[in-house]
Amino acid sequence: MKQFLFVFAVMGVLCSACNPKSLVIHSGYAPNYTHLYNTYCIAFDPITAQDTTLQHDIITAEINRQMQLRGFQYTTEQPDVLVFYSLHPDKIKLNTYVKSYRYPDVDYVVDKTFLRKGTLLIQFQDTFMNKTVWQGYAARVSPEGFFDRKAIRTATRNVLLGYNTFSLTYQAQNRERSSY
Repeated sequence: MKQFLFVFAVMGVLCSACNPKSLVIHSGYAPNYTHLYNTYCIAFDPITAQDTTLQHDIITAEINRQMQLRGFQYTTEQPDVLVFYSLHPDKIKLNTYVKSYRYPDVDYVVDKTFLRKGTLLIQFQDTFMNKTVWQGYAARVSPEGFFDRKAIRTATRNVLLGYNTFSLTYQAQNRERSSY
């Protein structure tokens, strides 16, 4: 019986070590973030959009789907939020805001993160303040450098799960429904 448990435990450890597809996902809001948004627009870069190996259509479709589920409306004229995304086949260094628990005087500190190959980065920028209000990333989307359609769709969805904000219109409609 002990040998069976030992063999089973060794097989479990070996199988879990063989899974290179585990995504590293992180997201965070900027300090002094407000939730006063109704509209969004995805920033379009014609140079990178010509590169069909990076599957830009999948990313924009998933961003549109997730934003519309949260009640945001797509517009190209004076949007409240600009959505930027980028795929990095190589390693990158990323600065993120982290809540400071060590120093009570400081709310957030800048944390430098080194990400592996195959990182998807999504940022939301407030168009009125011209500042990034939210960013999220998924590392190891494609460690081999080839971006699979399903992996990109899953990574985009998982990154946007960290954006827990709904549009003002959506919030108002839900308040009206709950008051009945």
